[in-house]
Amino acid sequence: MTDTEILYNDGTTATTNYDYSGYYDNTEDNAPSSFHCMALDLKEFGSVFLPTLYSLVFIVGFLGNGLVVCVVVKHRNSTTLTDICLFNLALSDLVFVLTLPFYAHFTRVNHWPFGEFMCRFISTCYHAGYFSSVFFMVAMTLDRYVVIMHAHRVAAYRTLRAGVVLSTSIWLLSLCVSLPAFIFSEVKDYGNCSLCTEDKENNAWEAYNIFATNILGLVIPMLVMVVCYSRIIPTLVKMKSARRHRAVKLIISLVAVFFLPLGPI
Repeated sequence: MTDTEILYNDGTTATTNYDYSGYYDNTEDNAPSSFHCMALDLKEFGSVFLPTLYSLVFIVGFLGNGLVVCVVVKHRNSTTLTDICLFNLALSDLVFVLTLPFYAHFTRVNHWPFGEFMCRFISTCYHAGYFSSVFFMVAMTLDRYVVIMHAHRVAAYRTLRAGVVLSTSIWLLSLCVSLPAFIFSEVKDYGNCSLCTEDKENNAWEAYNIFATNILGLVIPMLVMVVCYSRIIPTLVKMKSARRHRAVKLIISLVAVFFLPLGPI
């Protein structure tokens, strides 16, 4: 309710009460459905670039990680703890890239035709694939650290059983972290389009999403990798061995693969 003062030509004034609450409360609800649809990549550039990008990442990721899975399975008789982590890292990437065809179609037509359950399921797989990839990268980093810096102390503990327990724990953790995506994802119908999105108006989800993505998925893994590799690389460089130098190059490549995609974020 707002008091509005009106000035008449004869110099007199009058105060009138106007209630604008209904106008503001219904502004978003009364917005045309095309407004909501335009808000999510209906621009010509986005509807072409994003589906193309998602498709390329899917093809390269599926073939590359599928090859890793096949190689590890083929040589499973000589599997080590590192191989188990690498195998699960490839599986994590596969889970992630398998969601991309759905998002490629979604961004191309700006419409989600797969239903409510698939919206929640694909969103959960997307988050689970991302977080499990990050967590397995951290696990491989810690494994490299203890092997190089404390080889004699941990040799007895780097067993296949330890690898299975570690992998199972990481998958369970990733699913727990991704569960809110299943809870808060939903399909919103705007008449001429349906969008698969999270509940942006839920403050709990927004706070959790920021924490999980930035702290669990970026800051903590980054700190672990920087600290570990800052200790590992000088140790390897001091060793006069071509094999050790190749290990340094491999480590730098792994760090680059982890950090470069985060640049645009």
